[in-house]
Parts: sequence; C-alpha cells; structure tokens
Amino acid sequence: MGFTLIKTQKKINDLDSFKNIDDIYLKEFFNDKFINDKIVALENNILICIDGVILNLKELKKKYLCTNAKELYFRLYSNYGIDMIKELRGNFSGIIYDIISKKTYSFTNHLGNKFIYYFHNSNDLIVSTDIFELAKYKKELGYNLNLNEKSCYMMLTFGYMIHDFTLLNDVNKILAGEYIILQNSKLKRKKYFIYDNTNLTTMKKEEIMKEMYERFKYSLEQSFGKEKEENYNHLCFLSGGLDSRMIAIGGNELGFRDISTITFSQNYSLDETIARKISNDYNFDSIIKSLNNGGFLKNINKYVKRNGGQILYSGAAHLVDTIDKVNLLNFGGVHNGNQADIMHGDYIDAPYHSKPKIENWAYSTKLIKKVNFLQKFAEENYMNEEHFAVFNRGINGIYNGSISLHKNIETFEDFTHVDIVSFSMRMDPKYKYKENLFLSMIQKYYKDATNYKWQKWNAKPNKFNSMYMNGPIGKFYRKSNIMLNKIINGQNNKLNMNPYDFWYENNDDLKNYLDKYFIDNIEYLSKYNELKNDCIYLYNNGCFSEKAQVLTLIEFNKILVEEI
Repeated sequence: MGFTLIKTQKKINDLDSFKNIDDIYLKEFFNDKFINDKIVALENNILICIDGVILNLKELKKKYLCTNAKELYFRLYSNYGIDMIKELRGNFSGIIYDIISKKTYSFTNHLGNKFIYYFHNSNDLIVSTDIFELAKYKKELGYNLNLNEKSCYMMLTFGYMIHDFTLLNDVNKILAGEYIILQNSKLKRKKYFIYDNTNLTTMKKEEIMKEMYERFKYSLEQSFGKEKEENYNHLCFLSGGLDSRMIAIGGNELGFRDISTITFSQNYSLDETIARKISNDYNFDSIIKSLNNGGFLKNINKYVKRNGGQILYSGAAHLVDTIDKVNLLNFGGVHNGNQADIMHGDYIDAPYHSKPKIENWAYSTKLIKKVNFLQKFAEENYMNEEHFAVFNRGINGIYNGSISLHKNIETFEDFTHVDIVSFSMRMDPKYKYKENLFLSMIQKYYKDATNYKWQKWNAKPNKFNSMYMNGPIGKFYRKSNIMLNKIINGQNNKLNMNPYDFWYENNDDLKNYLDKYFIDNIEYLSKYNELKNDCIYLYNNGCFSEKAQVLTLIEFNKILVEEI
C-alpha cells in the first residue's frame, strides 16, 4: 500500500527493512496487485520508487522502446527529469532520489488518488503513505507527536481535513498534481497539474457531450483493458446512483466480461433493488452486503488505521468490512464512481461559479466558529466553490473508501482520469448545473443505463423524466415519496432515517459499545482541555456522524499515545 522514506543524519533503530543510500532510507510495502507496475530500483545514480497502477504503461513501453516498467521509468527520468510524471496516467505515487544532484522528490498523481504525508525540519525529512508509520519515525528522530488543534476542529466540522492539513502537528499532505523537492535542506512544493475551471471551453453543447463520452469511454478502455492485460477479472461497486452504473454498464458495452459487482445497502432499499436488477439483467456476478444493524462500526481502530484517521472512520467502514471478506485473488482493482461530480456538476448549486462557502461542506456546524479562519483561507487558495469542493470534499473526503482499501487492492476512480478532469473542469457551469449535460450524455450514448431508476429521483433518468424532475413537479414528487413512506412505515423506520442514526438508536449493542468507548477513552484528549470539552459537547448532542467525528479523533490520538 505504499512506501516510507527517511532522510536524516541521525541514528535510528529498526531500519533493517530499508534500502540505504547516502543519508536516504527507503522501504516499500506494496500490495500484491499489478506488481509489474511497481518498482524500487537504483540505476545510474538514480533511485526510483513507484507504487500504484500505470494505465498507459503498455503504450509508453511501446513509444519509448522499453521491455518493462523499470526500464521505462529510468528512460523517462533520463529524458524529462521529474516532469516524467506528466507522462503517466493512473493512480500512482512515488519517490525519486538523484544521487548526483542530491535532490529528493516525492509525488502523487494528478488528482491525488494516493495520499502521501511528509514532515520536514532542517536536515530531517520523512515521507510516507502511512501517517502512523511517519509518526513512528518522527518520534524516533526526537520530535513530539502533538495534535494540530486547528486540524482537530476540521475533523469535528467537516469529517475530513482541509487543504494539506493533517491531525498530526507539523505534518502535511502532498496535494493533488503536486510534488515536493528537497535539496540542501530546503523543501519546495511545485505543481505539475493545474486545476483551472475558469478558462471555459467555447465548444457547443453537442460537441461537449460527444467529448465527455469519448473521454469517459477511453478511461474505461484503459482501466478495464489494464485488468484484462494482467488477467484480472473486473470488480465494480454498484448502487442505485448514476456514477457506478455508468462504469459497470460502460465496461460491459465495451465488450469486457467477467464483471462482478458489490452493493452495500439496507435490505429492500432503492440502492439494493436497483443494483440487483442491473446485475441480473447484465449477468454480473453480484455480491450484496446487507448493512442491517451496523455492527461493523465497532471496529474503530481498524478503520482509523486504514484511512490514517484523516477522515471520519465510519465513512468507509462498510467498504473495508466487506472487502476484507471477499476473495480478491482474481481481482486487481475495484472500480468506483468517486469524483464523478467533476463531470456532472454536483459541486455547484447554480449555473455559474461562486466563491467558496465552507459551511456548505460541513458534516456538523455545531463548532464551525472554531474554523472560521478557513473561510478567508478558502477564498485565497481556491478559485471558486467547485474548486474548493473538488479538492476538499472530493479528494480529502470522498477518497476515504479508496484509501482505506489500498492495503488489499488497487482502486480505479474512472471519472478522475486526468484526460476527463482536464476537459470537464473547463465546462461551463450552466451545463453542469443539476447534472444537465451529464444526463443528456447518458441518454444519448448510454440509453440502456436509463432503463433503471435513479435513487436520487426514484424514477428513471430518461429524457421524459428529465423534463420534470429538476423542476417544481420533480421536487413535489420526491417530497411526496418521502412523506408517503413515513405514513406507511412510520417516522423512524430504517428507510426514512440516515441508516447510521437508525442503527445507533435501535441496535443497543452498538450504542452501548460506542458510548462506552467514548467514556473510556475521552481522557486521551485531556492534554487539550478546550478540545476535550468540545468533543464531549459534540458527542452528547450530535447525530451519529458527529459522534463518529469525535471517535475518529480520539482513536487517532489513542494510537499515537499507545501504539507509536
């Protein structure tokens, strides 16, 4: 699932598993998927470590007359230096150390699908994909492991970090499309991919729609083709939404078979019934994980370790719990619809761009005054609301599921392919508003995908329904459905309530466990008196997601205190 690099002249114990060059120590702990894409190698005074999946590896090997990934990476670095990463497509991250120039680089991919954390102080640098591993060696080097209290309030408000902040003081995350470079004890951050949604395309509506289709199709051809090339079957998350069905159905229409789907849901929910019908009609091998009591939410330590504690633990608990029970031998990656919002427009609430509003992306507003400084920060660092949402709610929050799975398997966020993003970001907001052009694209190029209800509407996303569902009639229809369900099934049934709140209120075993965990462990925050009191307030007065935000923070610090 990644790597750790330490650059120091200090003596550190327990480095037997590290490769050592000069004052650089490097080790990898890759998962065993797509292993031919991953390397740690030294040649011609260059050390290269790359983790992940390179979707265009086959094309690049042909273009540069190379026989394997190792030869290709060194050829690319010889030709382009660090700009070699602009040539790569896929979910990747890495380290490059140039012995001659004494430059150390670390990078993530264009949309930050792989999280990398770093700590730098004078002659010491630690870079790791595992923040707890970083914390271990930060402590070994003689530095403290204090919490960043500003970041703690981000967790208690948003349920994830903002920008490059982390819960660990003096530790930052490498941003999407960015690399860091260390030379002569000086660290710099540089962008190699610029997200700019203000330079809008002048293409006509039909041209944009065709381009959306072609780029999405190409993304699927690359990811599904990569799996076929490596003799893996295909695994896709499938729900009642549009994004996931587009991937599974799109892959099928390209001729890829051996597709399995995984669905997580309450029994009889729209997510389950819609996904079940799609899988049945397309002969997908369907795995349905029932989430009827929330018992899986008790394993807080496991989920915090999987996502590094930088995102509320409950967000991907169901994914981790399920994937850990699936035989992954025949699968290399799992496809998901994360960040499809960049293409279809869920991150904008008007047919034009507006300045970012941090409260729009908060799970909880009870303590939002503690992060008021972020409003100015957002306006200074992000061009508009969509830009802020893509990099924070999207990359820092929604990637939770993917980051949590990398121990076992790679992930394909097919909508985050850089060729899709670089085009979609330039689409006029009027075409993205209320999924306008995205729906039109599906209706024209993936008509069969509109034969199934869309959970958001409880209606099929076809042309006829599109004329009404985003207007007053559709709003009335959706509200009527909710009210009718409450009348028939009762106000507090599991189909009406957020399932997490339902589980907490109706599963005594879960409620008692979480409440006891909170009481037994809140003292781990005693060093931070104001923060501790705010956590007590939020836990006692909040809904389940707010309680989960508190528990994530407690468990993160508990790991630092007890296990590091």
